[in-house]
Amino acid sequence: MAMSVSEGVHKGMWPWRSREWCCSQFQRAFENRATDGTFVFVCPPFPQLTRLPSFHMGLRKTTGADGEMLLLSVGLPEHLKLTFSTHVPIHHCPWCGRRLAWFYLRRAEGMIDKKRCKDMGLIVEGQPSKGTATVA
Repeated sequence: MAMSVSEGVHKGMWPWRSREWCCSQFQRAFENRATDGTFVFVCPPFPQLTRLPSFHMGLRKTTGADGEMLLLSVGLPEHLKLTFSTHVPIHHCPWCGRRLAWFYLRRAEGMIDKKRCKDMGLIVEGQPSKGTATVA
C-alpha cells in the first residue's frame, strides 16, 4: 500500500518536507527581498494562466556615489539615485533544486509580496486579482 507524503514525513522518510524552507539560501534570499542584491519573491497567480502563485528571482542595484558620473553624463542632477532592477521567473530553487510550487504549496499565498511584484512590473493597476472574473 502506498504511503502519503505526510505519513512519510512523520516516519522520517522525507525529513526535508517538514522544514519551513527548502534551504537556508532560499530563506535568506526571500528575507532580503527589500534590499539591493539578489533576492526571491512570490507574486499572486495570473488568473488567465494559473491558480498557483509564481516565484521569481530578482536583482536590484541602487546607485550611490558610483552613479554620479552616469547621472552627469546624461545631464541629470547628481543628487538623484537610479535603481536598476530585473527579474526572471523560477520554478526550482536555484540553490537546492526543489520544485518551489510543490514545496511551498501550503504557504505560498502567505509569501506573496504585492509591493515587490508591482515594483518589478508584474502587477499592473486594475489587474484582476485571484478569484475575480472579467466579462468581455
